[in-house]
Amino acid sequence: MTQTYSHCPLCSSNDLKLLFSGIDRMYGNPGAFPVVRCLSCSLCFLNHQFTPEELSQYYPNTYYAYQGEETTLHRPRFKQWELNLRTAVEHEALSQFCAYPRQHRATPLVRFLAKRKSKKYAQLPHYIKGGKLLDVGCGGGNYLASMRKLGWHVEGIEPSHSGVEACLAQGITAHEGTLESVYLPDHTFDFIRFEHVLEHVPDPLRALQEASRMLKKKGIIRVQVPNIDGLPARWFGTYWYHLDTPRHLFWFNQKTLHQLVTKANLSIKSSQISNDYSDISDSLIYWLKEYWPWLAKRMGQRKTLWKICNKILMPVRIWMNSNQSGSILTIEIQHHDQGIVK
Repeated sequence: MTQTYSHCPLCSSNDLKLLFSGIDRMYGNPGAFPVVRCLSCSLCFLNHQFTPEELSQYYPNTYYAYQGEETTLHRPRFKQWELNLRTAVEHEALSQFCAYPRQHRATPLVRFLAKRKSKKYAQLPHYIKGGKLLDVGCGGGNYLASMRKLGWHVEGIEPSHSGVEACLAQGITAHEGTLESVYLPDHTFDFIRFEHVLEHVPDPLRALQEASRMLKKKGIIRVQVPNIDGLPARWFGTYWYHLDTPRHLFWFNQKTLHQLVTKANLSIKSSQISNDYSDISDSLIYWLKEYWPWLAKRMGQRKTLWKICNKILMPVRIWMNSNQSGSILTIEIQHHDQGIVK
C-alpha cells in the first residue's frame, strides 16, 4: 500500500494542496507522482513515501551522476599553449577567489582572464591546508577527484553501488549508503557539500543534522537545490527539467530552505539565487516531446540547435538573474556560534 504524508514534513501543517501529478520524463518509468504544496509554509514535496528499494529502481546505472572521471585537459583539439594558458588561468583564479597558494607569477593576460572566472570559482571551498572534505551523494567522484588535486583530503557518501565503484576506481574513499546509515566521526570535516542532493533525500532535516554533527566548529556546509519559485518552474510546470519526479522528493524556495536550516539548529552564512545555463532549453525539450517529437529529438542531442537556443535565451537569463528568479538556490551553512551573515 502506498504511504503518503498526512501533514507537512517541515511545519507539520495538514493544509496541503495537490499541484499536479508528475511523470518520469527522464527515463520513462511508469506511474504518476503527486506533487503537493503546504499552504502554511509553502514547501513542495512528493506525496509518496518510497522504500529504499522502490526508490533505487528509478536510478539506473546509466544515471549521469554515477559516471567516472572525465578527462578534459588532454583532448586533441587543444594545442599545448592552450593547455598551458588554461592551467595558468585556473591556478590564478584559485589564488584570487579561494586563497589557494599561488604556484607561479601570473602575467597581466592571465590575471585578466582569471577575473572573469569569479562566478565559477565562488563555488569552490576556500583553501585550508590539510582540509577534509565530504561530498554527500558523490556519484562517480568527479568533484572529489578535482578537489583532491587541489590538496584536499576527500571522502564521499553514495547510495549507488555503481557510483561507489567509479569512485574506488579513481582511488577515492567512498562509503556506500546514506548520510544517516554511514556513521562517520563527529567534528571531522571542514567542508561538506550537498550539490543537488538534498532534494533527493527522504528526510532532509535529519541529513542536515547528521552533517552538522560531522562538521568541525568553523566548518562550512554548502547546499545547492532547485528553486521551485524560479520563473522556469512557473513557466513549465510538469515539464520543468528540475521537477524530475520521482527522483526529486522535495522542492524548496528560499523561505523553506532557510526554515529547514533553522530547524536543524544551524545558521545561514550566505544565500543566493542564480540561473541554470540550460534548464529552460531542457524543459523545452520535455514540452516538445508531446507536440513536436522530431524537434525534441534534435534538441535532445544537445548539439548545434540546443546551443543556439541557449545563446538566444541569454538575455532572459540575465533578466532572471537581475530579478532573483533563477532556478538554483545556493546557501552556505555554519554552526550557530560562528554568527550569521546574510
